[in-house]
Amino acid sequence: MANIDAAFGLRPIAKVGSAPGGTTGTTKYSIGDNQSTAIFTGDPVKYKNDGTVEVATASDAFVGVFLGCFYTDPSTLKPTFRNFFPASTSPGDAIAFVCDDPDQLYVAQQDSVGANAVAANLNENANLVFGAGSTTTGISGVEIDSSTLATTATHQVRLIAFYDTPSNDATANNSELVVKINNSVRSSFFVLLLNKFPTTGTLLIPGVLELAFLMSLFLIPPITTMSPSLTKSLVVIAFVSIAG
Repeated sequence: MANIDAAFGLRPIAKVGSAPGGTTGTTKYSIGDNQSTAIFTGDPVKYKNDGTVEVATASDAFVGVFLGCFYTDPSTLKPTFRNFFPASTSPGDAIAFVCDDPDQLYVAQQDSVGANAVAANLNENANLVFGAGSTTTGISGVEIDSSTLATTATHQVRLIAFYDTPSNDATANNSELVVKINNSVRSSFFVLLLNKFPTTGTLLIPGVLELAFLMSLFLIPPITTMSPSLTKSLVVIAFVSIAG
């Protein structure tokens, strides 16, 4: 059965280890005025140098996925919620709602150009094709770049599984896959933290590894997703290890 070729960006469906339909949290990020490109629901976004977010491009690390916005419409001066942020708009107060949990799973369509992902490609990584979104529906035009399938660590998403729905033929072109963000600014801090500490020979200074682990409890994943009792025990162990 042929699949419908209609890209829709990255659509959140569940967290790692949970059933589909679970709660998807968002974080608010500022959007700068006069964006050269509109931001659509399902578009991956990245940081700009001024701390605001904009649409990512192929090979960029993501902050997360855009799921709508709020701003004061410059024309009507009315508070406005929209599922996309128009290009060349300057409200001065635009806020993006971004799904930025690194453990979030998404569904995305593959473009099947130059290659076609099959079962043997699961657990490989891929970059994305940033097609134009729709100002009518507000939906993204982003899809998986099938020609980039590889084990390359910096590729943008990891293929987890084929999306399990009767309308999705995993053997045909433009099938839908469950993916996880692979190149995320929200999950790379741990390695960066270790790299910034001085070392003695090939060993970390005593306490550095434990300190980095302790910080990871509070940042990745958010502490609210862990068992309070488990978190308390791990924190105590980390501090004892540092002191020792």
